[in-house]
Amino acid sequence: MTNSQMQANFDIRQYKMISMSCLEGADREAVTKQLLTEIQDIPKAVLQDYTKAIETQENYLRQQQMFFTAIAMIVLIMSLLHIMNSMRASILTRRYEFGILRAMGITDSKLYRIIAKEGIWYGALTNVLLLFLFGTILQKMMIYYMQHVVQFLHISASVLRHFVIMIVVFNMVISVLAVLLPTGQMLKNSVVKEIRQ
Repeated sequence: MTNSQMQANFDIRQYKMISMSCLEGADREAVTKQLLTEIQDIPKAVLQDYTKAIETQENYLRQQQMFFTAIAMIVLIMSLLHIMNSMRASILTRRYEFGILRAMGITDSKLYRIIAKEGIWYGALTNVLLLFLFGTILQKMMIYYMQHVVQFLHISASVLRHFVIMIVVFNMVISVLAVLLPTGQMLKNSVVKEIRQ
């Protein structure tokens, strides 16, 4: 704060503050002792070392970040398994339908294209829902958490554009692979076997 702000808010006059940061590996305690000897004759001078408090806060924030990263990774793995299993079940329950199409003369590449389009639609709808959810509901929840629980004063609520693009592309690739892999397994079987199942 400036002198005028300190005087207006706290009636403290002739306020001065020196901020200092030690270099990496410096002897902080020796610097503190030397500073104390330098300012001992100055009336109302106070030396406050916030280094430990900053280190503790940074450690706490790192632990929180690791915790939320671990939760995000667990949710991602569960989501991937769920998507793969759901799409595999969706393809394999229609074996008879695809067997009839193959018996009528559809080529494997055309069947791949039909099923890949289905995967693209699935991925696109998932991306729209994800961006809506993340862009509104989850982002508001995160801002509330950061303001009222972590008590951040300045919050940047924007998400990096390349991060969003990476998620959208990753989701599309997973959706297409989730339908093409069981299709490849199904096409290894004979048409008769597929129709009988």
